[in-house]
Formats: sequence, C-alpha cells, structure tokens
Amino acid sequence: IQTELMQGGVIMERISREIKKACDVINPTTNNPGSSLELSIKNGATTTITKFSLNGDNIEIYENGSLTSTGPLNSPKIKIAGITGLTFTQLTTIATAPKAIKIYLEIQSMDNALIKAKFYNTIFLRNNKCS
Repeated sequence: IQTELMQGGVIMERISREIKKACDVINPTTNNPGSSLELSIKNGATTTITKFSLNGDNIEIYENGSLTSTGPLNSPKIKIAGITGLTFTQLTTIATAPKAIKIYLEIQSMDNALIKAKFYNTIFLRNNKCS
C-alpha cells in the first residue's frame, strides 16, 4: 500500500514539469480554484494546449483536446479522494513576476479508503513567452 501512495509524488512531479514548461495558464483563472489545469506550452514554432483533468477517480491528460494514449496518471490501485482531491489554483503575483500554480492532491488506496496521502506544491512558470 505504501508503494501505491508514493505514486502521488510521481503524479505531482509530472504535473509540475508541465507547469514549468508552460508559457501561459488558460485555466483556472487567478484565485478561482478548479479540478482541471489547462496550459499553453510552446516548443519552437508549435504551441500545444495540455490539460490535466479529474474524471471520476482518475487524472487524465489531454493534448490539443485529445486524450493522450498514456492513460490516467494514477494506477488502478489508487484513486483521487473526492471532488476536491485534485485542486489547481492560479495565484496572484505582481505583474512582472511569472505566473504560479498551487496544486493540492489527495489520493487513497482502492483497497482501504482509510489509507490516504496528501501532496502540496506551488510551481512558477519558467517560460513566459508564448509569442
């Protein structure tokens, strides 16, 4: 069970990596928390819209509107703990500072609902040039 719950760290790392690569946050808007995160990621001349979204017990990844073939970020042995178990908040920063996203993730074992783990992180976008 401990191995399953450690997967929360892997999920947080994946989401954090994408936030750092992003040049803009489409959703959620500032100080309006939500269970999905939509980012604009520029790679050379190509811009990709990447979305992390809570769908039932799973975190799904979409690129340019299509569900990725990698499947949910979480394994079938863990689930997101309720509708508030995944929350993204775009924080207010000064105009010259990069945008920041706060992530809250709570997962629980599918075998025992009493076994849960909570994860928190705040990440700043490192690439602020979408144009």
